[in-house]
This record gives sequence, C-alpha cells and structure tokens, in this order.
Amino acid sequence: MLTAALAGASLPQVGAMVRARWSHTLGGSGKLGTAFAVESITDELTFTLAPVLLVTLSTLFSPVVALVVALTLIVTGTVVFALTRVGAPSRCR
Repeated sequence: MLTAALAGASLPQVGAMVRARWSHTLGGSGKLGTAFAVESITDELTFTLAPVLLVTLSTLFSPVVALVVALTLIVTGTVVFALTRVGAPSRCR
C-alpha cells in the first residue's frame, strides 16, 4: 500500500494541466468548450479501453506484462506531456 500511495502521489495532475493549457491557448474563444469536450472524450476512452487492453495482455501473456505495459504507457505519456511546451502557460513568479 505504501508503494501504491507513493506512486499515486508522484504523478502530476495531467488532466488539470491539459485544461490549463487549453484555457491559455484558446483564451475566451468559442473553441474552448470544444477543446474541453475532446479532452473529456479522450479521458473517458482511456479509462474505458485501457482495462480491456490490460486484461487482454494479462490473459494472453501474463499479469506482469500487463503491468509493465501500463507503467510504460503512463510514464511515457506523462514525460512527453511534461516536456511539451507548446501551449503551456508561463510560470508564475
């Protein structure tokens, strides 16, 4: 449980960061609602399809393979997002 708590506490809040980037990039334009909708759909697809993928990998190979794939996808996606500076708001001082 301690390892799971540390892992959960160490992940950045990507959803909030994505919404902040959309708000910064699109400002008060009418496209902001559409951007939030696309982001929401993407989130829901991830939460819906990821378990199917991981159960399939667990069944076909092993639970360890599914965990390694999940870890790889989470870390890779988070690092790529964190390193992408396009649309990121400037830092607060």
